[in-house]
Amino acid sequence: MRVADVLAVAFGVSVLSEVVYFIYTKVTSKKKRRPSKKAAAFGNQVIFFPDRGVACPKATHDDSDTCGNPQCCFLHGRTSLRTLVHTLTSAERALDVCVYMITCDTLGDAIIGTHQRGRAVRVITEAEGSDTPGSQIGRLREAGNHENLLMTSEPDLVDSYAREFTRLWELFKPRPGQNNVERHTAELW
Repeated sequence: MRVADVLAVAFGVSVLSEVVYFIYTKVTSKKKRRPSKKAAAFGNQVIFFPDRGVACPKATHDDSDTCGNPQCCFLHGRTSLRTLVHTLTSAERALDVCVYMITCDTLGDAIIGTHQRGRAVRVITEAEGSDTPGSQIGRLREAGNHENLLMTSEPDLVDSYAREFTRLWELFKPRPGQNNVERHTAELW
């Protein structure tokens, strides 16, 4: 085989591989779900708890940066708690919460308020902690430490979380007349 023939074959193979790669990227990029405009605007956020102080209860629930009391010694403006409350209350269709324990009244109010606005709300929590003084789980049922939190609208992350949450929900969801801790233990063995 001559050098010119080898070069022609090599050129043909390289062009063909580029065409195949171009087609592959077009096909796979169409399969990837893109976030809605609202979700894209939300983006990704990381918030850290606790805040550097106690957030003002009045300023946490509304859009003002002050409670109107010049003597108020609580935090105003953007706090981690305020960011989380705003995110919880802005759920449009559903809110899935998976936590060890909820003891913050403000978060309990936000979750209950989301449910009262007609959103589907599901909460998974540790069974023994639900009877701990200050736990919000009893209030959530009646209504139908330092932590880090990642909030995202990235479809791949949301889908992965939603699948795992659904798996846990099916495993731990309340069943009438049955102790869920005993049921879960029996299912594991």
